[in-house]
Amino acid sequence: MISPKIAREKLGIFKTQLARAANLDVKTITKIEKGLAVRNESCSRYYIGLQKLNPDIQWIFEKIKWPAKKN
Repeated sequence: MISPKIAREKLGIFKTQLARAANLDVKTITKIEKGLAVRNESCSRYYIGLQKLNPDIQWIFEKIKWPAKKN
């Protein structure tokens, strides 16, 4: 099980990469995240939520290095 601190750090890194790839600031990404009500969800659910919001941003996710998936 991953600790909450490490999970927050990974999500922070993910948001920074997403913001950079999309030419948005992290505050905007956080607003989108809150709007999708996925604050406590995993990065993969966050990704799915963003895709539903705007399917035209698929190229952004191809540029992002995803955190290693642990089962």
